[in-house]
Amino acid sequence: QAGRCTFKPPFFHMHFGKGDIPDVSQTSMAFYDRVATSCPSDGHYSYTSYTSGCFRGDWHTLESDHTPGDVDGNMLLVNSAYDEGVFFTTRVKGFKQATTYQFGVWLMNVCKPSDKCPFPLLPNLIIRLQTPRGKIVAQFSTGQLPRIPQPRWTQHRAAFTMPAVETELILTMTNTAPGGCGNDFALDD
Repeated sequence: QAGRCTFKPPFFHMHFGKGDIPDVSQTSMAFYDRVATSCPSDGHYSYTSYTSGCFRGDWHTLESDHTPGDVDGNMLLVNSAYDEGVFFTTRVKGFKQATTYQFGVWLMNVCKPSDKCPFPLLPNLIIRLQTPRGKIVAQFSTGQLPRIPQPRWTQHRAAFTMPAVETELILTMTNTAPGGCGNDFALDD
């Protein structure tokens, strides 16, 4: 936390609901399509509560999303497209003007370490918050999300101050690495 800041409880929480939900991303993406499966193929994403046996066991089996106590709750599961690009965008309304906020997201590389992939691709995301007029208010990179033997969620966050004349932002998430052998991830909360 910046300085001696104490943040209040979140005013906005995106946890992707339960079951078959309307698409949360509010624009079509050039390289991504939504599917209804717990093991989406390259260039696809889904809202799902679990993964199991994906790609001959190359992915971790996840029995739940990140949200504590959220029985059958969804996460966003992305199998990266071969080209880097935007995989998620939505508008967030209700900010107070000239107020400091913190944005946070929980992520996990769903690929296990493997000898099948000599040069595994790692997710590396850029998260941007900008005004409807295009002014960037906050932008940060997650850095490469490593493959690890056991599934583990990690939080990535950034503090920002709203402009004096704005109350809404556009949240855009871009994958800066190509798809192929690896670069698959889960996102929640």
